[in-house]
Amino acid sequence: MKEKLETRGTVLIIDDDVLPMMFYVWALEKEGFKVRQCYGPDTALEFVEKEGANIALLILDIMMLPGKRYRDEDMDEGVQKKP
Repeated sequence: MKEKLETRGTVLIIDDDVLPMMFYVWALEKEGFKVRQCYGPDTALEFVEKEGANIALLILDIMMLPGKRYRDEDMDEGVQKKP
């Protein structure tokens, strides 16, 4: 019989795609992790500034657009804008 695990630590997931996020949350919580979710870099930075010392693991979507704090005109050149 599998014993119930105590919370193993906090995992922060940063992803702008809801479907993978749902899977990660389900799988990690099933294994006893406390999971926090951020859907963009700006909210993730705010969370890390407040709770950074409590994060055991960070899962990051590296294909996400930069947040407002780090956006500049040079970065927008490769992003196709809608008319």
